[in-house]
Amino acid sequence: MPILKLIISCKGALTLKYGADFKKVDALLAKLATADKTKNLTTRIVYIDDPASASKAGIPVFTSTTEKDCKNAVDALYTKLKPDYIMLFGAQDIVPLVSIVNPASDEDTTVPSDLPYACDAPYSTQAQDFVGPTRVVGRLPDIPGKGDVGYVQALIDTAIGSKPGKAADYSAYFGITAKVWQKSTSLSLQSVFGNFSALLQCPTDTATSKSGNLKPLSHFINCHGAALDYSFYGQSGVSYPESMNTKNLTGKVSKGTVVAAECCYGAQLIDTSTSGGGGQLSISNNYLLNGALGFLGSSTIAYGPADSNDQADLVCAYFFSSILKGASTGRSLLEARQQYLSRSGPHLDPVALKTMSQFYLLGDPSLQPVANPIDSKKVAAGADTIKGRRLQLYNKGAILQQSVIPAEKVPLKKSVRRRKDIRAILEQEGMMDSTEEHYISEPRSQRHSLVTKEMASNPIQFRTFTMKTPEKGKKTVKQIKLLLVKETDSGILDYHVYFSR
Repeated sequence: MPILKLIISCKGALTLKYGADFKKVDALLAKLATADKTKNLTTRIVYIDDPASASKAGIPVFTSTTEKDCKNAVDALYTKLKPDYIMLFGAQDIVPLVSIVNPASDEDTTVPSDLPYACDAPYSTQAQDFVGPTRVVGRLPDIPGKGDVGYVQALIDTAIGSKPGKAADYSAYFGITAKVWQKSTSLSLQSVFGNFSALLQCPTDTATSKSGNLKPLSHFINCHGAALDYSFYGQSGVSYPESMNTKNLTGKVSKGTVVAAECCYGAQLIDTSTSGGGGQLSISNNYLLNGALGFLGSSTIAYGPADSNDQADLVCAYFFSSILKGASTGRSLLEARQQYLSRSGPHLDPVALKTMSQFYLLGDPSLQPVANPIDSKKVAAGADTIKGRRLQLYNKGAILQQSVIPAEKVPLKKSVRRRKDIRAILEQEGMMDSTEEHYISEPRSQRHSLVTKEMASNPIQFRTFTMKTPEKGKKTVKQIKLLLVKETDSGILDYHVYFSR
């Protein structure tokens, strides 16, 4: 069977943005589709709002391209064609991110997300509905608010010229962390690369403190990020010195680089026409312009612990582990999502729900940074390894959708029975002046058919306590400390402390 890749976009929005240059953009996408044939890919371009294109793909034309319409169109195309790769083309002003209601209690009202496009569940704005990802999805962005054909051509040329390398090519890494998270980042690098000897810490180190820092093909970044900001930041006490900015990247990043960034807003695509940034590109946009194959990052405030691994740490580490084993960038994200859900479930707390929703992939999801020699041997013998994996991943996602029990926010109910215990934790963590919210994770009878009666009779409760910590210097950094308490009616089971990245 042919390996099918769908490039999905919206012709009306592209025409409005590029004017007469839309034909050049369309030709570049066609050029990519032609080049994909040399990689044994059958690539089809579908404009969901174009009658001829939609009809040819076998779906109804979508006369508007709202979040709901785009999600429904992707679902229709997946049902009809069962693609192995889905590449959304364009930034959020072309193919919108789905505005998920923030399942955690912090300063983000919504979580712009591509997760719904990777799930069979119908359109919704609730993160709880998307806990069974089954599809390989990535987004090749253009520049928000600016119709730049040259930028599109650069990204298409990168995709066309990409060839799988060796795992050794990606074993050297650029790793940088806020100094306060040195232990957490060291654990991540050890798990992925087998060492943390090259880890840079800010303050002291920056992306450009030594010539060649940015040359390795693997980039693992655990620094602070901020909304509508062109830099990442380290941390020392309540000061946040700059660790890298978008200008650092130009001409200094190796072609073929893969990036995983834990930072808050790390993959935010900034609209150059409204942000007041003087026409700068966001960090993720600029990485791709300089030849990066893929950028995994968050659209909003992300979380992780200071001296262990959880939340954003795990998603980024799982992603890179799959990359090094020979997975495409898109499959690496799907595997990371499924592994993260399996590890965090079956009762999924509100912070985990947000983490799942906010991380997305920028870049062509079919690109394979590292060759898989075992796959090559199987293909030579006639095995259809991609189709086999897609079936396996689909089944995993379907099982997760039925078995994972996401937490839902409920009216705050003070825990009278355990007030002294919770107070002791708050005092220990210095969080007496924090805001409390209450969540319950209990099965829905129809949806969670795999849940036992014993589990259903003892729902898990979560309490979050959030507090902004003092800051100076860079005021846009959101430094939030979050305490997550897990309990049942019989007592406290566990608790974790997270910090906004």
